[in-house]
Amino acid sequence: MRYDNILYAIGTWKIEEALELIEKLPADDYMRYPLLSLAYDKRDENEKAIACAEKGIELGKNSENLEIILASLASRAYTLWRTGENEKIDKTFSDFIAYYEVSKETPEHDRWYAKIQHVRGTILYEMGEYDESLKSFKIALYLRKELKDIIGQATSDNNLGLLYYNIGEYNRSLEHLMASVENEVILGNQKGLAITYSNIADVHRAVGEYDLALKFMNMALETHQKYPLSAHYEALIYKNLAKIYRLKGDSETAHSCIQHSLNLELPLENRYRLMETLYLMIIIDLERGERAEAELLLRTMKELGPFEKNSAISFFYRIAEASVVMSENRLRSKLKAQEMFEEILKDDPRNYDLYIHTVLSLVELLFLELQSYDNPELMNQVKLIVQQIETIANSQNSTPLQVEALLLKSQVSLVELKMNETFEILDKVKEICLENDFNMLYNKAEGIQKNLEEEIDKWNNLSHSNAPLFKRISESNIMDYLRMVGKIIN
Repeated sequence: MRYDNILYAIGTWKIEEALELIEKLPADDYMRYPLLSLAYDKRDENEKAIACAEKGIELGKNSENLEIILASLASRAYTLWRTGENEKIDKTFSDFIAYYEVSKETPEHDRWYAKIQHVRGTILYEMGEYDESLKSFKIALYLRKELKDIIGQATSDNNLGLLYYNIGEYNRSLEHLMASVENEVILGNQKGLAITYSNIADVHRAVGEYDLALKFMNMALETHQKYPLSAHYEALIYKNLAKIYRLKGDSETAHSCIQHSLNLELPLENRYRLMETLYLMIIIDLERGERAEAELLLRTMKELGPFEKNSAISFFYRIAEASVVMSENRLRSKLKAQEMFEEILKDDPRNYDLYIHTVLSLVELLFLELQSYDNPELMNQVKLIVQQIETIANSQNSTPLQVEALLLKSQVSLVELKMNETFEILDKVKEICLENDFNMLYNKAEGIQKNLEEEIDKWNNLSHSNAPLFKRISESNIMDYLRMVGKIIN
């Protein structure tokens, strides 16, 4: 198809080459404007990208050239997504569909239809509308396969991989991400590979395959150092790197990585990415004991509002806000945070990481309340949430989450003075860890078991004296455990 050489150069980040090829187009070939828009977008030159797209729309209308109109609208939507101007995107999308429906179906037109479906899927993904996002991404991938558009296929598979990751379907996520790698290798697209390697690392982190996570993250960083990415994608790599260092317990390096990511993203003004980064930075700051810093970041998040109540962006803010409130020492604040987390759960955050953080925070707050007075109803609520976590872990084939759910279950059994059941659960955890080479989780389970064996007389005495629930909770390590568990699984 026409312009394939230019689109190839843009898609593989050879922007100077693309600009030279565009310059060689005839002066009356107005397709230069949407192509320039795509090239400038790759370099994060948003104002130039929008201006070129607007010029293309104007000239396309004047010349009644549908392909130029469709290409310009699609490229305009792409940059508007990056700058977070969703209202303008809605108008752009409806205009595109109106023109597309009256056009003849041609490969050139389908190419741009796939592009705008990709943009629509990305926006819906960021709104937390995962079902609708999936439809748009699948349409884009189908058309790109029909058109034998390898660059487009690599992009679509990468985005489908991210979507499936966010809803906890890790096997499907890896299938699409590895398909993206195959096409990036064919294209020789080193920058595309760096981005996909980083996403693959994040999936392996989530399923507990930490050596593989580090391997792919190092591959991403090495590739990025040889073929530097734009700020948008460099920020993504450092955000994923922060998650790995947080997992390893290196909160200072995690903070440095997420700060670097935030510095890169601030000038880009993409609300979703900013909110996601600020949320993670707040959680890391709270873990570092930097509550004042977390409060400042929360105010920054609020300034990015207003938010639709159940949008993905709003959940980042609401959970960050509840976490900051929870970090206050006052009982009133703890109760308020508990109400906030319960309300969030009712609204069902579809993002897997956010859901897990919410339920674990709620369990911690319920145990804090149980430390004050015995309440069998609260204990039943805790057990129900633990059961929900275990059910999710089994349905998503997330072995790390299965292990953490079982470890949490063992602590609940311990507090209930069910000693035999506690040891049985810990033995099961160690067995699962050995089968899956989860050395870190195995060591944690073994440490809990050894500590319990050393304190068995204390627990037998608590059992014989029928110690009240708050006493048992204070004697256990369950509160420290709950503060650590979230780092492993989200």
